[in-house]
Amino acid sequence: MFAPDFSGLDARVIAVDGLYTAKPLDPAGFELAPGNRIDLDITIPPSAAGRQLSVVDRFTRRPNALASIDVSQGPAVQSPSFPSPAAAHVPPWRDTEAIAPRLEYRLAARRGGEFGIEWTLNGAAARHAHDTEASSADGDGHEVSVLPRREWSKLRFVNESGRLHPIHLHGMFFKVLSRNGRPADEPYFRDTVLVHARETVDVGLVPLDEGRWMLHCHILEHAEAGMMSLLDVKSM
Repeated sequence: MFAPDFSGLDARVIAVDGLYTAKPLDPAGFELAPGNRIDLDITIPPSAAGRQLSVVDRFTRRPNALASIDVSQGPAVQSPSFPSPAAAHVPPWRDTEAIAPRLEYRLAARRGGEFGIEWTLNGAAARHAHDTEASSADGDGHEVSVLPRREWSKLRFVNESGRLHPIHLHGMFFKVLSRNGRPADEPYFRDTVLVHARETVDVGLVPLDEGRWMLHCHILEHAEAGMMSLLDVKSM
């Protein structure tokens, strides 16, 4: 997990998880979990000539050096002028608290399994296709839930564990609606959200592509130990 600090540089987030944001955003405090990506527009000021600028992770109390930017001592170049790229439309989706989630996933753990611990969704640990004895023909050993194509749905993730879980959806993008019942106002879509210990996160989405898509924790040892499921997107 990273919370990058760009040493006071004029840095702006212009895309999250591969999709443009509605507007350029201050990266301060943005949490990058496994699976997350951000694209940045950075302007190096002339006063930084000849200096080395650090990019530092501040997710924990102990700073962690991520990278350094060596600025040349040559003359400054003219910064190009162009309109910042932006998403054509990011819907607000406000006042969704009273809408019941179509699907709810409770994230937890229990002793047992091949690794001594099973990470579970709704009390079930996914059994993978390579576990041929336990796999089923329908879901290759995974629980399968249905989402209607081109309809708005609300999903809820309830972390009952004391660990962090970056939840990643394949084949679709979503917008965070709230954390612990408090509305979130993120002007962008994403495909991965970090669910903190004992936290509840609601997301909204409109699946566009039919098919069977994976939902899993992007700490891959958690996914391998069971925190994985399948979403079947179909026209209803």
